[in-house]
Amino acid sequence: MRPADIAPTLKALSPIRLGNYFSYFNAVDDFDLYACYQWNGEVSRSLLPLIHLVEVTLRNAYHRELSRYHSGVRLGRPQDSFDWYNHVRLSPHSQRAIAKVLRTRTRPDDVISKQTFGFWTNIFSESTTPWATVLKDVYPNATRNLAHSSNRDKVEARKQLINDLRNRIAHWEPIWKLPDLMEERILRPRAAPIRLVKPAPTNPEQSIERLRLIHDRMISLLDTVDPLLAHNYQDSYTYEHFMWVCSEGGLVSFRASQRRQELSLTVAKRDLARIMRGNAIVTVTNGRQLMRIHPLGRQ
Repeated sequence: MRPADIAPTLKALSPIRLGNYFSYFNAVDDFDLYACYQWNGEVSRSLLPLIHLVEVTLRNAYHRELSRYHSGVRLGRPQDSFDWYNHVRLSPHSQRAIAKVLRTRTRPDDVISKQTFGFWTNIFSESTTPWATVLKDVYPNATRNLAHSSNRDKVEARKQLINDLRNRIAHWEPIWKLPDLMEERILRPRAAPIRLVKPAPTNPEQSIERLRLIHDRMISLLDTVDPLLAHNYQDSYTYEHFMWVCSEGGLVSFRASQRRQELSLTVAKRDLARIMRGNAIVTVTNGRQLMRIHPLGRQ
């Protein structure tokens, strides 16, 4: 969307909300500022399908394997869905989250489906579960031995990284405004301080690089749970769209977009090579039919 009159749109979004965009992106005018804001929103939206896939896949894997283990211990036969949460020592916060759902729902699948991703980021604090036994089936493709607490800490840190990103998107925070990148480790008593890997991004190029790194880490975590799902995601339009929009070329496309840019089918066929050389998003019209061409950058 490129409004004919940008002033009402910027006023609605508030100058305070958009103030950091001007300096960070070196916006040249209000239209350029709004284009950067739109780019931020599109990058956020393009990450949601992968976040959703990771969240649901992890939730189901944990629920299935915790059910199998604890039902096997208590009933003598493993079940894929069991109220394991009533037989373990969850943190007080997690206990309250479970109790809240139990007021209206009793089926284990329903109870678990209502838990947020944050519920799983600290699940390893539950001490009655033999995690070395359970996790080999939650993460069957893991290359590290999750019987070791240090390797579990790395998984927990990665889940926290994804959850933090999820919350930033949910609260419409600038996705490019990221904190320092720290070592993937949980700070334990008497342990060495967590090491700084990279400082917070200071320009759009660094933000793009960091977001792509987080995207890669999400795929890597999904691969340890279900390699086929990870492969299918990387073979999807959703993956291609993220790789384009979260790139310097994608940002350029948003900043160079023109209001209601449309080409007829005849013109588009004639000028296809020129369109591909550019970075613009183009809408092709053929009577009442519309098709949008999104650039995907270079291979």
